[in-house]
Amino acid sequence: MFKLMSYVQVPFRTSNAIESLEVDLLKQQARCIFKNGRGYEYANVSKRAIANVLFNPDVSLGFWVNNNLVNTERTREIGHTTNVTRSRLEAVLKKPELPCFA
Repeated sequence: MFKLMSYVQVPFRTSNAIESLEVDLLKQQARCIFKNGRGYEYANVSKRAIANVLFNPDVSLGFWVNNNLVNTERTREIGHTTNVTRSRLEAVLKKPELPCFA
């Protein structure tokens, strides 16, 4: 069956803790990757909060994550990972490695 991926990357804003934030307005889900490499996925996120972070460039990512994902009774964690983050993976893949000859 075809699975539609509808996560949207939140436009970049400087943050000391958040590497990236992706949200899905229709499914009311959010995926957050922290700068320490840990990533979490949340369900039952407020649609109003998702729209606010997408369209209001003044919203702090750290403030938004704390208030709408971490420190709220509404959302629940549905997944997590400690794998390499996307930006670290991209950095590894972009570095050319020349073959060594004996």
